[in-house]
Amino acid sequence: MQYQHTPYRNPQRKQPHTNVVTVGGEGIVIVNPDEALLRVGVTTERPNLQVAQQENADVSNRIVFALHQLGIPPQNIQTSQYVVRPQYNYVDGIQTLRGYSVEHFFQVLVNDLTIIGDLYRVAIESGANYTEDLQFRISNPEQFEKQALKKAILHAKGKAIEIAQTIGVTLNPIPIIVTEELKQQIQPFQGSYQSFSAAVPPIQSGQIILHSFVTATFEYF
Repeated sequence: MQYQHTPYRNPQRKQPHTNVVTVGGEGIVIVNPDEALLRVGVTTERPNLQVAQQENADVSNRIVFALHQLGIPPQNIQTSQYVVRPQYNYVDGIQTLRGYSVEHFFQVLVNDLTIIGDLYRVAIESGANYTEDLQFRISNPEQFEKQALKKAILHAKGKAIEIAQTIGVTLNPIPIIVTEELKQQIQPFQGSYQSFSAAVPPIQSGQIILHSFVTATFEYF
């Protein structure tokens, strides 16, 4: 993203000789995540397709009910994947149908990070046998990204002022060009594991680090 400011110049006034200095700036904001996104679900394998679908539906309904009981609102639970696959055995190059696999996964948005451990527990107790993609996030990252950007610009401006003072010139404190080079969000944890037990480890969210890097060009006289 690039921002450009063109300073006003009086066309009747003789312009002095100008030069420019280009500096880099970095801004860092550390934020505690306030929401998490994860997936829980169930995979069912049975020789008969209808039996597999019915058993999978029963477990899926129990999982959703348990999540509601835990306080997860319906709008925060969404089916992210529903797949029916035939399963085959291969013996001496011969393919034989052995049954069917039904997978039903739910994407769950959690606004209370203290219940994530309980969420896994009740989901597994309800029949979930697979969880994946636990990601901690910030619900409103824009304000923190702006803070990081502001810090990066001020950092660049401070460096330009220091350079101008060192070489004995007058700096125009308003940059003529500001280019945002990189903005990244570092996820403190992201995991996937297959679950067959209600004993789940404590979940630690850690912190999220927002970086902003800018290049700024200033005039000096």
